[in-house]
Amino acid sequence: MFDLNILCVGQKIPTVNISENTNISADVANADFKNKEKRYYCIAPFMNYVDGIWYELLCSKDEIAGTSICDYIDNNETYPYWVNSTQIKCDLRTLVINMEYLSSFKKILRFLVDESPIKTILLFCRYQSNEAEVICGTCKF
Repeated sequence: MFDLNILCVGQKIPTVNISENTNISADVANADFKNKEKRYYCIAPFMNYVDGIWYELLCSKDEIAGTSICDYIDNNETYPYWVNSTQIKCDLRTLVINMEYLSSFKKILRFLVDESPIKTILLFCRYQSNEAEVICGTCKF
């Protein structure tokens, strides 16, 4: 089970319809965005201190706390140099976006990057594991 979330950094008002003809829904996860309340405030403190709108990506509106947008593969001992905890290493997985969702996923990412005043988004991918917020770095399209 995964939670696949995106924080659109600096966005003040949530976007209602992110992209047309997509098989992924992007629902506003911090409904009380005016009070800056976000999800997982105990698990992901860094993301909660960053101002913006938090979206949860799902395949269907009926989905609860998990998504089939992505799958994972076990890491091959490749971790960011700052991750040195054995427990955290055991919980880190490489996420792979399933091909049927890849095009929609990219459209949503590009759209939210453009919606951010500073052209930045944060991805928070939560796998069923120990609760730890690990910053893994940056990525490009």
